[in-house]
Formats: sequence, C-alpha cells, structure tokens
Amino acid sequence: MVSTMKKKNVRLSTKAYTAFKEIEEEKFISRSEKLLDSESGFALLLLWCQIEMMLKVIRYGDKIKYGWPSELNFIRASWAPLNRIKGINKAAYENILGTSSNSLWKYRNVIAHSGKEVEKTEAMKYWKDVIFVIDRLSEHLPTREALSAKKRRSDRQLNRKK
Repeated sequence: MVSTMKKKNVRLSTKAYTAFKEIEEEKFISRSEKLLDSESGFALLLLWCQIEMMLKVIRYGDKIKYGWPSELNFIRASWAPLNRIKGINKAAYENILGTSSNSLWKYRNVIAHSGKEVEKTEAMKYWKDVIFVIDRLSEHLPTREALSAKKRRSDRQLNRKK
C-alpha cells in the first residue's frame, strides 16, 4: 500500500545548515593547510572550528529536541563518538580534546584570547592528531536528510496530543 501522506517539511537549526555547508566545503581544512607556515596559530584555530562544528552537528543529531548546542559542555570521553576516538587512539584524543592545559581544546583558548603567536613546530605537535580526530568525527556525522527525518519524528512526539 502506498502512503498518500505528505511528508511535513521541517526546518533544522540555521546553524546546522551553516555547519553542514562549511563541513562539506572543507574550507577550514584547506585554509589551515595554506596558513600553516605563515600563521600557524590561526591554522590551528581553523582546524578547531572544523572540530567544533562537527561536534555540534553530531550532538544536535543526538539531542535534536533540545536544539542547537551553543556550548561544548557536552564533551566527555564517555560520549560515544569521543569514546570511540579515545579507544582507537588515546594519545590523539588527549592531545586534541583532553582536559590537560596542553590539549588543543585548552591551547586554542590561549591562542584566541591572547593572540599568542604559534611557531610551526608547536603547531605540528597537534597537526596529525587534529586531522585524525576530524576524520573520525566525519564517520559520525549524520546527513541532512537523517537529521530532517529525526527532527520530523521529534516534532511529532513533542506536538502530539496527550
């Protein structure tokens, strides 16, 4: 039997559409590679932006009924996508997303808030691991279609009569 029900159009968060566009175009990665020699700190910030967008898209997919995550307060090694990364390469996880002051997550605050200049040799301590984390996160990224379908289901549940 063919369903005659029309799929209700749903609208994802505007930030989700922006993040998908940036992730698909890989602008941050290509720009960071071009800047590595001359502006290593900025190159790391661009890669961090890529990670942050990916984390938020994945989290949005997990908890779509709560809306777009405005902060990264959900980053925990026990969260499935990050737990997987940590299980595959604990050193890379700690270097990029760990809680130590040497992790890229913490180091990016220093770069962003103080304008600290970063030498290429310092940036290279993170480079291979940040690319590894980006590659692993891309394996967890939902598609726009999957997010739309999940949002449609979530909206139906939230709006159903009790």
